Amino acid sequence: MSKKSLLLVVALLPLLAGATSSLAQKLAGRILLQVEAHGEAWYVNPTGLHRYYLGRPEYAWKIMRDLSTGISNDDLAKIPIGILNYNAPDKDGDGLADNLEEAIGTNPQKKDTDGDGYSDQEEIANNFNPAGDEKLPINLNFARQQAGKIFLQTESRGEAWYVNPNDLKRYYLGRPHDAFAIMRQFSLGISDANLKLIPVAVMVSDEFQPMPNNLSSPSTTTSSAAMSAQEVIQKIAHAFNRGDKNLFLQYAAPTAKKALEYSWDYLNEEGRKEIAVQLNGAQLTKQGDNQQTFAAEVFFSYNGSKHQVNFVLEQQENKWLLTNL
Repeated sequence: MSKKSLLLVVALLPLLAGATSSLAQKLAGRILLQVEAHGEAWYVNPTGLHRYYLGRPEYAWKIMRDLSTGISNDDLAKIPIGILNYNAPDKDGDGLADNLEEAIGTNPQKKDTDGDGYSDQEEIANNFNPAGDEKLPINLNFARQQAGKIFLQTESRGEAWYVNPNDLKRYYLGRPHDAFAIMRQFSLGISDANLKLIPVAVMVSDEFQPMPNNLSSPSTTTSSAAMSAQEVIQKIAHAFNRGDKNLFLQYAAPTAKKALEYSWDYLNEEGRKEIAVQLNGAQLTKQGDNQQTFAAEVFFSYNGSKHQVNFVLEQQENKWLLTNL
């Protein structure tokens, strides 16, 4: 992963730690589909148990590669090869995409690379080496231990592979359309309520990765006088996620409005998206009649540090308004 990449993790606080840990562990390595929203896809990284928004195919491909860990050719060979059926170039018509054949060392212009009378696809399906006489050194116990992980072939040309937890096979992440095919075929539907129990991680790198517009989904027309402090926090998150400065300032306390507006103007688009995720994951930690504090934990992977950020709302003129950022 590039040193320029910054991993921002908004973690749920200890109140929900048990439920969070349990669900995240069960879904580790899975690709989740937000069925109650617009079908947004998320990957639950087995390392850290946080979920990553996959977005468009090119972003999904980049994030999945960035989250990969190195593996030797000998260890990779222990994991069965999976075959995706999608519209990808296949010169010899053997059912194996050309880029997959290049990755595994078979001839993309010959159905039967080793000339033994069995097509390359047939041999892979039966765990035989399509470029030789021997069986592949499959070790299902080893494959089971790697379920859901993404690997990078460090002894080859840096090919990336996703180990599907369902069938314990590895699928090639050669190009963005490979990531899209994996998202389409292997995703698991999840409710919004359950999804929120898994902490969000955002990969912020040289290329901006947009977050879904429905991270926070309250209506933009509800009066703040009728809303709870939690609902106001969600509204502010919604404003940051959409880049709606006017909506944000509706929930700024008059005494802090100038400072909050300055903070907004100082942030670039990536920074505002990061704040949206922090707000979306913030939990109530202090509650009073006229003041409530929401906190989120931010983790920076480049130096392993953790910081707690607090958002303080005060009730003014029968409204909950933000006093700091």
